[in-house]
Amino acid sequence: EEGESAIAALDEIGVKEIRLRDTMLRAVNATDLFSRAQSMATSAWKKNTALSEEANKRYQALVEQLAEADQPLMPGTYNLLGVSEGAYRMRSDVNEIKWMMHKAFGMRSNVCLCEETSVEKIRRMGGAEVNLVLREEALPAAQILEKRCGTPYVLGAPYGYTGSLNWLQSVGTLVGRSIDPALQSRIEEQIGKVREYRRTAATLKRDKPCAVLYGEYPAVEGLSAFMKELSISVSKAMVCHSLRAYSAPSPDVQYLPQEQERMSIMHALHHTLVLADDVSKRHIASDNTYLRISMPVIDGVQIATHLPLMGGADTILETIEAYFQTLR
Repeated sequence: EEGESAIAALDEIGVKEIRLRDTMLRAVNATDLFSRAQSMATSAWKKNTALSEEANKRYQALVEQLAEADQPLMPGTYNLLGVSEGAYRMRSDVNEIKWMMHKAFGMRSNVCLCEETSVEKIRRMGGAEVNLVLREEALPAAQILEKRCGTPYVLGAPYGYTGSLNWLQSVGTLVGRSIDPALQSRIEEQIGKVREYRRTAATLKRDKPCAVLYGEYPAVEGLSAFMKELSISVSKAMVCHSLRAYSAPSPDVQYLPQEQERMSIMHALHHTLVLADDVSKRHIASDNTYLRISMPVIDGVQIATHLPLMGGADTILETIEAYFQTLR
């Protein structure tokens, strides 16, 4: 019965060729793996570990079992690897990256692993021009695709204006395309505006802008760099999961396995920009400025799909502007 239901499911997405039916057992096993990968990503934050090592294995296994070599090149396409539905604002981030890639290079997304994709799409993902690896958990999968299909990859996610421009330049180098001049000018204009925050920070007499971050590693590392670009010192950068899955994590980012230690840090904060989760929000004094960057969401719901943490930082700057207004 399980074999028949898998065949019916593949029929529905248009997989009818004989050669794929000949590998039905492999596809059935991989489909189950794919389902478990999506479920794991969605529930990762609940366990407060992000299951980085398990995600690493799932992404790798999906590509090993499904992605086929010798796929025809699909010009102007890319794959997104390491998309975790358990990450805060991930849908907004994916939409932002798709917009950036379209505006910068006229390119479109092929496979988004693991979000709203299918066995058939994963089978053909070797035809993309480049793989964009947003999280290091998906790096082994990208390395398999590079070896099997010759697809180059870029590791890392764009955060802040300078970070986004550098990221686009890295992608452009790999795909042999130049960034659209209008988009590059727009980003460079925003980088110029960031200098105004640095000038404001230099004029403060009583307070010095300071930030504390807590969340998943990619967001914490990327947003820490953006804070420093704004002349906001980062006193603590903490992650909610083990760093074992990361080959060379930043020495400035810490994993504190004891919840009480992190709560003690939060309780002591004053006149600080706190980028964290809603649990942390309930432990900080009212003279701090808070922005949610991580699960869990307690005070409200996550609905919007146009408020990214990656890429354009306009929404983040609004909170930073409010924070600067509290300083003297």
